[in-house]
Formats: sequence, structure tokens, C-alpha cells
Amino acid sequence: MIEMVLVGLLAGDPYDWQMSCFQTLEAIETVMMDEFFARPENRRARNKLIEKLRRHGPTGCESHKV
Repeated sequence: MIEMVLVGLLAGDPYDWQMSCFQTLEAIETVMMDEFFARPENRRARNKLIEKLRRHGPTGCESHKV
């Protein structure tokens, strides 16, 4: 499931999208808890995904830093 979301987010969708602060924080928390992204070899992909999620969240929406 998380792989499908990752492909969709990193594919460069043709339209701009925005998430609420709650959605952004929830998505980041889900990525942080995912076993795939917890592996050392996948941490770079995790960090890139979290940065993309932050770019599509509102300004000032803070979560723990990666």
C-alpha cells in the first residue's frame, strides 16, 4: 500500500495539490512508522517523501524533524 502512495507522490503529478496540517502530520507519522522506510537502505527515500509531504502542507505546520 505504501509503495502505491510513494509512486503517486514522487511521480510528479500534473496538478498542484495541498493537504491540511492534520493530513500532513498524519501522513508523515505513517511514513515514520512504516517498516519499509525504517530500513537503513530506505531512509533517503523516506526523507525525500517527508520533504515532499511538507511542501504540500501549510506553512507553519511543524512535526518532528527527520
